[in-house]
Amino acid sequence: MINRFQIEDIIVQDTEGITYRALDTQTNAMVAVRRFFPFGTDGGGLHDKEQVTYNSAISKLTGLSHPALRAVVGGGCDPIDDVPYIATEWVEGDTLQSIIDRAPLPVEVATILLTQALEVCELLSQVLAEEAIWVETNPHTIILGNEAAGRGFTFWNSPVKWLGGSEQSRRFGTIATLAEEIMGWQNQAISDEAGRGLGRWIKWLRGVPPTTPLREVREMLAATVAAEPATNIENLMIKAPIRPVSSPVKTRQIVKSKPAESVRIEPSIKVEKSSSGKKWMIPVLILLMAAGLGEYGWYVYRAKQKRTTDDEAGQVRGSLQDFSGLGNSDAQSHEIISWDSQARLTQSSGQTIILEGVAKGVESSITGKTVYLLFADASNKSIVRAGMEANQETPAAIKKTFESFVGKKIHVTGSVAIKVNHGNSRPEVTVKNLSAVKAAN
Repeated sequence: MINRFQIEDIIVQDTEGITYRALDTQTNAMVAVRRFFPFGTDGGGLHDKEQVTYNSAISKLTGLSHPALRAVVGGGCDPIDDVPYIATEWVEGDTLQSIIDRAPLPVEVATILLTQALEVCELLSQVLAEEAIWVETNPHTIILGNEAAGRGFTFWNSPVKWLGGSEQSRRFGTIATLAEEIMGWQNQAISDEAGRGLGRWIKWLRGVPPTTPLREVREMLAATVAAEPATNIENLMIKAPIRPVSSPVKTRQIVKSKPAESVRIEPSIKVEKSSSGKKWMIPVLILLMAAGLGEYGWYVYRAKQKRTTDDEAGQVRGSLQDFSGLGNSDAQSHEIISWDSQARLTQSSGQTIILEGVAKGVESSITGKTVYLLFADASNKSIVRAGMEANQETPAAIKKTFESFVGKKIHVTGSVAIKVNHGNSRPEVTVKNLSAVKAAN
């Protein structure tokens, strides 16, 4: 299975694991491949029965479709070191963190995001046979798809959570915290009327029992902010016949670690080894999945899929553009940062800036699908570079345009990310189109 994915770039590498951008050779589509350490960097991979359990979960989740979920394409364990990996759709767009760094979300946009997060969790719960918050809620991990992607807010599901990770990470507090972050209410006293009543819903959510149905949480959100009534999840599911219960499978306990201080573009997973390698547990979720209490196949999109993927996504992007300029970088007055200002570039991670410097050369990625403008010799792995992926333009066209700027002082408008590769970190500016590169006045 792992030979199916052709690695193109390392997106992030830290103590949590490694996330790659890769080519799915079966479909010729880009995917995100996350290789993660379930028991910490020194804990090794998954053993025999654990691999069976993990592969069973991957099988159940592969092909699960929802406009706000990165579909699982495949996964398994590396045959060399048994470390698990999961491959999901690659969604091009802006991270939620980069959006809220500019300004908090409007209430209507925040409501769409929270509703979709809960709806995806409810769908995943039908497969995983346990209700919980199964998606990653860190704003760095949530993407607002661009127009070419045709997607609105898009979430990752979390393997660590469905492998029996921290109980706290699966509770409603994670959604409440996300709501506070997107509204800019962290560490503030929130009134009931804040955000057209969203403040009241957050307070309610923090106080409800963990056994509260996800549908009730969604219905309460809709009622509180006078949004559209919650979708009936049962209408979205096609159920397969229930199979007999098989023997339970044990797996080692996974404990969520304290978040590491690291910059990320695509999400990794924070876990640490159990205090004793011999302490085993049987997470209810894994037991149910391995036992096969319910084999749920493909989900169909809800009846209003077109509105969700097109109209609603367009509404979100339009609302954000009105107050933050998303997708309209040329109209914004961005900070100009010199190519050699490492500290300022690092602090600007996730933000859109104008990079200033003299172009020294042009370099392509291993596959040739991404072309980079260099501001120093290619051997210097810590100096910023600007890259553009071949999408609307061919690699040859990008390279030709970039080469025309070599030796000239230029301005490059794009978003900053910190890339880590083989222990070296460097800022990179992602260029959306060729018009983002101009000669400096």
